[in-house]
Amino acid sequence: MAELNEFSKADTLREFYNRNRGRVVLLFGRPFTGKSTFAVALCKLVERAGGDYIYYAIDTTIPAPEDFELEKVSSWIELRRKLNQVTEPPAIIVVDSITTLATEFYGDKLLSPRANLMLARFYDEVLRKLAQFRGRTTVLVIAHESVSFGNDGEPQPRPRINENALRNVDVIYRAVKDGGYKITKWAERKVVEKPEFVVEI
Repeated sequence: MAELNEFSKADTLREFYNRNRGRVVLLFGRPFTGKSTFAVALCKLVERAGGDYIYYAIDTTIPAPEDFELEKVSSWIELRRKLNQVTEPPAIIVVDSITTLATEFYGDKLLSPRANLMLARFYDEVLRKLAQFRGRTTVLVIAHESVSFGNDGEPQPRPRINENALRNVDVIYRAVKDGGYKITKWAERKVVEKPEFVVEI
């Protein structure tokens, strides 16, 4: 996948859209790495090509032009209701961001085991609902980034989302700001027809 160094490059945006058409895409990254800017540019490209989009904005500070249509959403119940009302699936649906939508489950710093379970179920339910549009609509879900540390002690970025819920995602990209904005492929779901389980004793 080519890196998207400039969001204004329509050919690069078009390549990203064509490669991920009809898929559930998760885009994650730290704040101010251009996730929302990229999503808005993608929607505008689709609109210029004659397609339509729905941009569900949970965060009201999304950097979008005045003529850009956002559907503001404040809760999962409201978003689920709106998704149920979609009769003609658009070319692209954006949810910005799933992490902000989940803030009702967050404590100040630590989550209780019950809140952790509720949060995991929430992520799974949202992504399962969005996966209903797979094949007909490109679904772009924006998430924040968290950092864990591997066995070597090196920081490893990952989406701040329950890993079990990622089974509903086809491909994951990461937004980084490193001498410019870039969107790089992070992971792709592998479909296994007959999984084999090995137990070592």
